[in-house]
Amino acid sequence: AVGALAPTLLVALRMIQGLAVGAEWTGGATFLIEYARTGRRGLFSGIVQASTVAGFLLGTGVATFMVRVLPQDAVDAWGWRVPFIAGGVVAAIGLFVRLKLDESPAYRALHASHTAAPADPDAAPGEGPGRNRRSWLLVLGIVFGVTLYGYTATSFPAFVSGIGALPLADALTTNALALVIEVPLIVAAGALSDRVGRKPLMMTAMGLFAVGTYPIFLLVTSGSIAGAVGGQVLFVTLFALVSGPMAAMFVELFPTRVRSSAFSSSYNIGVAVFGGTAPFVNTFLATRSGLDVAPAFYLTFGALVSLVFLSRVVDRHDDGPRSTSCSVGARSSTARAARRAGRTSACAATGSSPSRPLWRPVRNNSSTSRGSRSCPASSTRTATATGRCSATVTRRAPSGRA
Repeated sequence: AVGALAPTLLVALRMIQGLAVGAEWTGGATFLIEYARTGRRGLFSGIVQASTVAGFLLGTGVATFMVRVLPQDAVDAWGWRVPFIAGGVVAAIGLFVRLKLDESPAYRALHASHTAAPADPDAAPGEGPGRNRRSWLLVLGIVFGVTLYGYTATSFPAFVSGIGALPLADALTTNALALVIEVPLIVAAGALSDRVGRKPLMMTAMGLFAVGTYPIFLLVTSGSIAGAVGGQVLFVTLFALVSGPMAAMFVELFPTRVRSSAFSSSYNIGVAVFGGTAPFVNTFLATRSGLDVAPAFYLTFGALVSLVFLSRVVDRHDDGPRSTSCSVGARSSTARAARRAGRTSACAATGSSPSRPLWRPVRNNSSTSRGSRSCPASSTRTATATGRCSATVTRRAPSGRA
């Protein structure tokens, strides 16, 4: 026995796990959404978020099984180790997959463009440190309310069993049922955001949270299994509308050059400060005030804060790429800089098709035959079956000169 060292080590390892998972989640979300074409990024966002909830569901399911099958003495002696062992196996699989992955096409194109033309900025006019700082603060403000609801949804078992007076096994079961319903709803909400936009869905859900959190907590703390299930199902249904489009919205706020670091830092700081303390604050408010529904007021305040920041977001769900790309229709400022330098396009260095924007699907106009595409004025036209434009940029002589 190691005495007091055991809980100290457990807390330290949990903190390390939180740092690792936080960085890996935002990196994984950025990676998958950069691979998705315009019109599918919300779906990919929903899949990323649903996989996170599925992980919570798996953990809750294992904990529920252990509590119901084993006597309390066995759970305290060795049963609590089983979820950690299972988590280690999942982590090993994740590490194997992670080591086999290559960088996303957007990042490879950006790296190649900086190598071939280091003087070229990868931001459009009006984008830069100031705009990135604004986006960083927007994400942090939105995360304040979102993460309060997210961590409350997954900490309901402890809250319901401690405050709502339900046995732990019943509290875990009600939460597992709610999470099972939430997983497909998140994917559906992400896909829906590709059609109607991220901002309308998220603002609608946070607005409903602002007026509905108190009634939901009345159900959750009613002391009955039916009330606990009904309240949690309502809770996760609204949260799915926020969670599904969220990753796509945040990724779309930043250009490729700073996307991963800016998204990760703003999101994870918000999660650590606000989400990590949410279960403690909820329990503290309920026990100190004597009101079982006291956490509802804290969450309602978080919803209002998120609404304010969401109102300042420009929805980019149907936008093309925000980074230097090898695409037809690249930003005119970048094209002019390339012509002035008289250099070869960086597309050749990436091996990617210069006629396919990184974030925009190829669409054929009715007046254009399949495979035939128009080329920028600065490129020579090819007659290949794929309709690609040549990567060589011609240098134009200034007017009035030879």
